[in-house]
Amino acid sequence: RGLLPGVMYLELARMAGAFLHQEGQVVSLHTVHWAQPLFLDQGVCPVRIQLEGTGAEHAFRISSTQAGAGQEHASGSLPLGSYAPAVTAEASPAAMCSRCGLERASS
Repeated sequence: RGLLPGVMYLELARMAGAFLHQEGQVVSLHTVHWAQPLFLDQGVCPVRIQLEGTGAEHAFRISSTQAGAGQEHASGSLPLGSYAPAVTAEASPAAMCSRCGLERASS
């Protein structure tokens, strides 16, 4: 019995958000709800990725139809925008030791 890995739901949502918001990017995924797994018993299974919202945040829902019944597999929200990691301090080993009050062992 085949099973779609849960990380694929996250990647599908991220790709849909990136396609929708081409100027920026998906910065993170929030409030992810894992409803039920997607079993791939019949080989081909259409999967629907639905985005709702405007502006900087969209809700996503991933669902499928198997044996005539709709099933929700995952949902959550996608904040959209630009990602710039915050650098607040020097990251060298010596600087980290100094901030922690430690002495670096000599080799």
